[in-house]
Amino acid sequence: MYKNKILIVEDETIIAVDLKKVLQNRNYDVTGIVTSGEDAIQFVRNNVPDLILMDIQLKGKLDGIETAALLKDLFDIPVIYLTAYSDEKTLTRAKITEPFGYVVKPFEEKELYGSIEMALYKFTSDKKLKEIEGRYKALYNSPLYLIYIHDMEGNLIDANPAALNILDISHYEINSINISGFINRDQLPVIYNLIEELKDKKLQTDIIELEITARNGTKHFVEVTASLVYRNSLPYAAQFIGRDITERKKALAELVKSELRYRTLIETSIDPIYVLHGRRLLLVNHAWEKLFGYTAEDVSSENFDVMQIVAPESVKNIEKRFERFKANYAPAAIPSRYEMTGISKDGRLIQLEVSVSEIIWKGKPAVQGIYRDITERKNTEEQIRMLSLAVKQSSASIIITNIEGTIEYVNPKFTQTTGYSMEEAIGKSPGILSTNNLNEETKEHIRSSIASGKEWRGEFLNKKKNGELFWESATISPIMNEDGKVSHFLSVQEDITLRKKQETQLIIAKENAEKSDKLKTEFLAQMSHEIRTPLNNILAYTSVLKEEFEDKLPEGLESTFQVIDSSSQRLIRTIELVLNLSRIQTGNYDTNFEITNLEEDLLEDVILEFYSRAKQKNISLTFTNNADDFIVTTDRYSISQVFVNLIDNAIKYTEHGEVAVTIYNRENKVCVDISDTGIGISSEYLTKLFNPFSQEDSGMTRHFEGIGLGLALVKKYVEINKADIKVASTKGKGTTFTIIFDPLKK
Repeated sequence: MYKNKILIVEDETIIAVDLKKVLQNRNYDVTGIVTSGEDAIQFVRNNVPDLILMDIQLKGKLDGIETAALLKDLFDIPVIYLTAYSDEKTLTRAKITEPFGYVVKPFEEKELYGSIEMALYKFTSDKKLKEIEGRYKALYNSPLYLIYIHDMEGNLIDANPAALNILDISHYEINSINISGFINRDQLPVIYNLIEELKDKKLQTDIIELEITARNGTKHFVEVTASLVYRNSLPYAAQFIGRDITERKKALAELVKSELRYRTLIETSIDPIYVLHGRRLLLVNHAWEKLFGYTAEDVSSENFDVMQIVAPESVKNIEKRFERFKANYAPAAIPSRYEMTGISKDGRLIQLEVSVSEIIWKGKPAVQGIYRDITERKNTEEQIRMLSLAVKQSSASIIITNIEGTIEYVNPKFTQTTGYSMEEAIGKSPGILSTNNLNEETKEHIRSSIASGKEWRGEFLNKKKNGELFWESATISPIMNEDGKVSHFLSVQEDITLRKKQETQLIIAKENAEKSDKLKTEFLAQMSHEIRTPLNNILAYTSVLKEEFEDKLPEGLESTFQVIDSSSQRLIRTIELVLNLSRIQTGNYDTNFEITNLEEDLLEDVILEFYSRAKQKNISLTFTNNADDFIVTTDRYSISQVFVNLIDNAIKYTEHGEVAVTIYNRENKVCVDISDTGIGISSEYLTKLFNPFSQEDSGMTRHFEGIGLGLALVKKYVEINKADIKVASTKGKGTTFTIIFDPLKK
């Protein structure tokens, strides 16, 4: 089963990890987590997701809105904003990128799931609708196919440019013309009988031939197929699609005059033509050879059976036709026009329209046939059917109006959303939904934009039939005729009431977040003072008491002061770790970057600090500088804490052997290794090594103290200094951490 791929763009680690777990539980494939807009764009270039959850506030030069705009232009991927920060200005910028939703942090799992599913569905539906609409427009504007639609009384509703050209009428005259004005009266009963048959079958008819008389008196012969157009499951109009065969009819009439002229015309015809006696082909023209890939010499062989060009799915119907010819059925029982699937010499399937007639060939009865390749038309008709279904089943309300603004069509979603039935809406203006919240300047801008052939996008506060107000995002596009003039307007509208509500919630959330951020800052300052001060007092007075009473304590209590001192130091360090991590995550950590000599400014002092501790454990602590270039730019406090934590851990987790600190150059980088011969780290735990509050040895029986924040802080400090950290370890043999810096540019 396919899992939709989702990319998370979030710079808060805890939120991103939590979000990933929620999505995976919902059976989504989280393809990645990135923390900046630049990383998001690079990631999508190599691994395109189905949807992106985008935080508005991001690290780096690009914020979430700028990143979403670039991703939309480059890759057209749906984006849902995931944020707790949003003011009115930010929301206005965000709307321009046409997001598929907002999710407010802290998010509700149900709301997140609903937003994702709706975004994926709408994105897929909109994409299919645009593709099918483009194909339908191509067919409608094609000069090769005529299309006209009339109601059940024969009154014209619509006609494409090709049909208007044949009838010699303009688009504005359509509604005043009945089919009895241009179709041979003897054929009108045939048409209405076909419509009655279609009501039962609800299928497209076989090809029929009609004689049409244009207003200027010109006669045309057309071959068409008929189908019904439904409204509320009831037929309300008939649609005819076909081609002008006047020239072909004239050509066929000339063919019967002489065999020589007949052959000449066949060879020059662009339509594939053949003459058949029984199941043997007597004559094929060049167009027939080109269509099927056989030569006239191939088919003249007595071993060539005409069924060789019939695809398996059409064999049964063609065999029936041969049986009827052989049994001398009445001509009416053997349709002169039918469709079949042919197969070429190279195995290519061809959808064909066949027109046949009985002729005399060299004094013997024969059948003359004309093929037309309708593969493209069949595909187009299928696309029209899909377009019709897409419009009908669209999750957006669709309205089509004429140039005067009168509604001519609405889809079921419009009825569902507004409460107006199709019958109530048709003939009215879209103004039935208006709340008059638009000023005249805005209305004029909309009118002028779409009248000039441009697309307009915006939002409306509309009113349902029952008076309920709701917000809609609308796209209004002009529909052009072949002369490039606007003939209709198409409006696609989506109910965004929930999104508007979410935007309001975002503003409230932003205000609450600002208050929360202030409280965090005050809390950190208060924690620093209220906890450190009493602990320092405890340590100070413990030192005084130790000097006074250490030699007077009874046996068994000699280590009391040492326990108090070490426990207090452990508590101070734990508080320091928590406060430092909180400062970084809330953005309250201040940096001071300066040129740093890694040996003289940092490592010599740090190693000296730990030398006596290593000596107490009988561990060798060594320092080696093999680098030619070890001058870098750092925030000295944070990078010193990286080395303090790593050397501290190396000594803590090493019982025998050594801890070695080495500076060296590799691939134009400055590298520092902190290696030990300690207990090592399992390969399973390496992926979780830098997660906050995680330890490989956990639970009440663990052998080493700590709360699992040291390496999480190390990772954050390394990122602050724009450096990199790598780790290699073997369980039971030791661990090597490598810090990689860019050297100072000279």
